[in-house]
Amino acid sequence: MISHLAWGAELAQESQQKTAIFSLYRAAGYVGLCVFYALPLLPAFKTPEISPESIRISAYVSAAILVFSISLCLKFVPESPNSEPPMLKDSPTVASGTREVFTNRPFLVLMGAYVLCGTGLGIWYGMIFLFVDVYLRKGALFAPIYLAAFAVGAVSSIGWNSISARIGKKAAWAAGMCVAFSSVLLTFWLSPQTADPWALTLVLTANTIGLVSFELLPGSILADVTDYSLLRDRHSRVATYFSIYMFATKALFALGGALGLGLAGFLGFDPHLQVQSEHGVLALRIVMALLPGVLIIASLGVIYLIPMDERRHAVVRRRLDQRNERSVVRA
Repeated sequence: MISHLAWGAELAQESQQKTAIFSLYRAAGYVGLCVFYALPLLPAFKTPEISPESIRISAYVSAAILVFSISLCLKFVPESPNSEPPMLKDSPTVASGTREVFTNRPFLVLMGAYVLCGTGLGIWYGMIFLFVDVYLRKGALFAPIYLAAFAVGAVSSIGWNSISARIGKKAAWAAGMCVAFSSVLLTFWLSPQTADPWALTLVLTANTIGLVSFELLPGSILADVTDYSLLRDRHSRVATYFSIYMFATKALFALGGALGLGLAGFLGFDPHLQVQSEHGVLALRIVMALLPGVLIIASLGVIYLIPMDERRHAVVRRRLDQRNERSVVRA
């Protein structure tokens, strides 16, 4: 995925073109999730639940699609027309590369906002199945509702591309986090008595729409930041930046889920109980709503402080083009 994302970041020069590429990337991912959740609903399976048999078939389908799509990609997609050849006399060292990455202010502020958002969403997603299944007793609705939510997610990937073209990537990301925050806040009011299928669908779908903005727009902003790095440092480290980005993505959701489960248990939640105590219910509400909500709200201020936007990227891109033209003239 690191090389794939880095490749996508280099395929376009204009900032909004990068967002369009990343939006199609995310839409394809949600189509894949829809296929996974829809497979057990086919008549060939004995039960609509996700079973070892449906997982085995989905693995075969995934492998077939993967081989076919990689073949098309290698044949028809160009190789990074946006990249520049290294312009340093000496090859960069690991130490110099690390220094360049961690002195890049736009990257550091971007990752600060990303860590806050990712931790909040990671806590929520780490707890959502237990919340729906153990507390709300609506586990049978989880898969079909998420199938609908992922279908909306595929469409919203294209929608966030259009929104970012109108109001900018940072504002669109902040808007997506406000949608995610509203879904997290609604979680606080859900109970076995109030969580009818429509209320649960609203919460899970709204959160998915917010999640799509988190999965799409920071990566597109990072693609702009890598152009700034190319201008400043005179060689490309796009794969390094996206490797850190992908590590953060995986780590935040893993650690966020572990933090949520550990904190809920410490506060009194017991997943083995059929009926939760008052302390257990309060623990769920704190972990599922209050803590992620605080982190998401805090991220909004950091998103605003990211020094890279479409106007500044246009300046960076113009200077890169001018430098390329001078290199060609000298050659």
